[in-house]
Amino acid sequence: TLTVELEDNYTYVGEDVRPDPVVTTADGMRLIRGVDYGVTYANNSAPGTGTMTITLQGAFTGEPITREFQIVEGEKVVLTVVDGTVENATAGPDGTYQVYAGGKVTVVADEPAEDKMFDRWSSGDASIVFDNAESETATFTMPGADATVTANYVEAYRVTVVGGTLDEAGEISSMKVKAGSSIVVYAQVPEGKVFDHWETDGDDAQLTDAARNPALMNATPARDIVITAVFKTDET
Repeated sequence: TLTVELEDNYTYVGEDVRPDPVVTTADGMRLIRGVDYGVTYANNSAPGTGTMTITLQGAFTGEPITREFQIVEGEKVVLTVVDGTVENATAGPDGTYQVYAGGKVTVVADEPAEDKMFDRWSSGDASIVFDNAESETATFTMPGADATVTANYVEAYRVTVVGGTLDEAGEISSMKVKAGSSIVVYAQVPEGKVFDHWETDGDDAQLTDAARNPALMNATPARDIVITAVFKTDET
């Protein structure tokens, strides 16, 4: 005989509720999920009564065990997103979102203005920790109180490479970057030519070694720049 222990209820915070049962034998040995049994769920996507089915496996055999569990509505708090939106959610008339405390929230930054680019997400609430604050799409766990998160933007400057690209695959010849960005340029050598050196359009745009291909620029200046690959005839 097996005993299945569950909590009195589980809180719904916008995600499927998947209780982790404690399954023990008559002599008190606790079974290991994934080794001794597996669990599937039904009716667990909203407040109400959910169902789990425990299927024995490995050294344990027998009929599947079905148990019901209670799902209660979680508390909702107000989330304000500055220059962004909440994924798969609709803002209220005041532009804020009602979200579950303790639930996972994914925010998406608005498209930047022409001369800007996304920098990072921030919040005045220290309990908000983004999975990747430097990504336009980021996820965090909503705290138990109203909160605000902000998408931050910085000035963007265009780097253009003539005769080369900004990626090893040879697909990106121009892109926006933040001042102080580290970039690598790759020459695309034409047939019958060999790479000679790089030239930039100002002393503030310096490559670490202009005779090297690929070449590194440790910090881009606060302006648009053009980097040009110079080739010479292959005389071999």
